Amino acid sequence: MSGANRSLVVVLVIILCHSLAWITEGNDASTNNSGGALSSLQLLDDIRDQTLRVETNSDTITRVGNVDVLKFENGGNKDSLDEIAICHLVALFAFTEYRQPSNTVGCYESAAALALAAHHLNTGNGSIVKEVEGLNDRCNIRFTVEFQDSKLEERSAVDTVIRITDRKPVKERLPCGFFGAERSAVSMPTSIITGLRGYPQLSGISTSSDLNDAQQYPLFGRTIPSDDLTAIPLIRHLHEDLGVNHLAVLHTDDSYGNSYALGIQLAAKRIAPNMRIQNVDSPFDITPE
Repeated sequence: MSGANRSLVVVLVIILCHSLAWITEGNDASTNNSGGALSSLQLLDDIRDQTLRVETNSDTITRVGNVDVLKFENGGNKDSLDEIAICHLVALFAFTEYRQPSNTVGCYESAAALALAAHHLNTGNGSIVKEVEGLNDRCNIRFTVEFQDSKLEERSAVDTVIRITDRKPVKERLPCGFFGAERSAVSMPTSIITGLRGYPQLSGISTSSDLNDAQQYPLFGRTIPSDDLTAIPLIRHLHEDLGVNHLAVLHTDDSYGNSYALGIQLAAKRIAPNMRIQNVDSPFDITPE
């Protein structure tokens, strides 16, 4: 990932984290200096679609790297720029489980935070992160968002990633990057595909230490420590504070559960070598039962 792309991702993540906290507290900063709640997202969608309809045989829209560049002959867009680059973000969130609406991992709050973060970048709204104030005057990159239901299932999420990255350039909306997924077992196969096809993928929940493999997952990143790191304070607390010498670990039999169980064993080997640990795996299957 280039330095410029990495910087944009870092800025977006900072705004996303602050936005989620802001929304959770019941605040509303989406209309400041913006002309309406999240209005920039709909405006950019309309500009792109209208430009494509009018200029179907021109170079008005071109695909450059992972962004769509829109050119305007008379600076005819809302920001009076000659061209803007649209970075289309696709989020893989689990809006349903067992074909029923679900919010077990806070996907609706995350979706609202992502939309708000993109809107603030588009409009230069610094009400949450002051460094973003006036960014729209200094940078011609704009963000749009799309939300897809991962259903917490590997197969469904993989099919979605393949379908989206198979879209036709310019004619259809290709992504510039992906957010998600929640389960490590879903992030692992999807990030292999996104990495092979040149799209960065960022998760705030997937913690499997297997995802540390930069060769296997070259464009995957996360904003949360891996299981190897979170297991260290757990073992330290159990051993030093509670005096635990025998530990049974009941875990799901998937990439997340197995990775965390291994992380606990590795942490115990370093911190409490005399602690005896017994792992018990439990089959994991997404079913209504």
